[in-house]
Amino acid sequence: MRSSIPILLLSLMGLCACGDSASLPPTAAPNTVAPAADPLPELYEGGGQQAVLEAVQQGIVLPWGTPVPAANSRVVVQFVVGTLGDVAEPTIVQGVSPAVDEAVLTAVRILRFRPVQRAGKFVRVPYTLTIHAPGVATPAQYREAATRRRQITRRLPGEADSTFVRRVLPLSYPEEEHSLLAYAWRPGAFGKQLFFSRRGGDDNGYGTDLFVLDPYQPDTYAVQVIPIGSMGDVTDLAALFFADADHDGRKDLLALAECSLRDGFEVDGEILMGRANHYRTDIWQYAGFDTAGRPQYRQDTTARPYLDELRTAAEVRDVLSNEKVTPHK
Repeated sequence: MRSSIPILLLSLMGLCACGDSASLPPTAAPNTVAPAADPLPELYEGGGQQAVLEAVQQGIVLPWGTPVPAANSRVVVQFVVGTLGDVAEPTIVQGVSPAVDEAVLTAVRILRFRPVQRAGKFVRVPYTLTIHAPGVATPAQYREAATRRRQITRRLPGEADSTFVRRVLPLSYPEEEHSLLAYAWRPGAFGKQLFFSRRGGDDNGYGTDLFVLDPYQPDTYAVQVIPIGSMGDVTDLAALFFADADHDGRKDLLALAECSLRDGFEVDGEILMGRANHYRTDIWQYAGFDTAGRPQYRQDTTARPYLDELRTAAEVRDVLSNEKVTPHK
């Protein structure tokens, strides 16, 4: 969960990307991309350069009280997209202020690209972003910041699940096609819990963040972000489901994580390098209420090597149903 220190998300007027250290051409609009000799790397989610611009825009977070940058001010940051798609060596070439510059670097560090191959080899690719920062926060950014800071939110009467989540977490849950799971994991009188996931935040850049909105008072939800940590590279949520992992009569939340890692394969006696999917199942338990009366959860750290590399929720359920385990005391 992110810090409860008040934060303000900085809106960006626009960003520009190019594949070398050249600055923005004078005639180019702020949201255009300068042409490059070779295609630039793309984020794992795709979307071209516009997706990079939007990802940085949503990732910039400033503490309350940070002086607003002057209009037309900009930050130029250079970095290298590594052979695994990671961001390396981020450097501010032209800055605005220490707080703004550090916020930009943080937003850039969590970007994850598709590795680039040229002439059959994975290569490192230099990248430059020019970020125009007038410092005006949008209403959506204020709402997201307020929800994360307070860790509670109110639901309007008659509001549909997806409409409610999109209103209170518009940056984390902005799209119609986002999947939203409603499930009564923790029995209660105020409705089902709501779950969705997205790429991890600045403290879980290679992983996935699982959002849990849990009603504990009339139309009042606790908001918690559960980190699904990296397995060594970009790690996605393959399945979210519920099962009695400890055989204690209470259902636990299980997250099946998937990650593609570089592996060696033997073909005709020759070792070739490629990528293979790997799987891990994380388990969380309901842990009662905190001092403020909000529901809370803890990760079950019991060693369960028999769950490693199981590819589906059905396989995990089957193994758990046949495995003798000792419930937590």
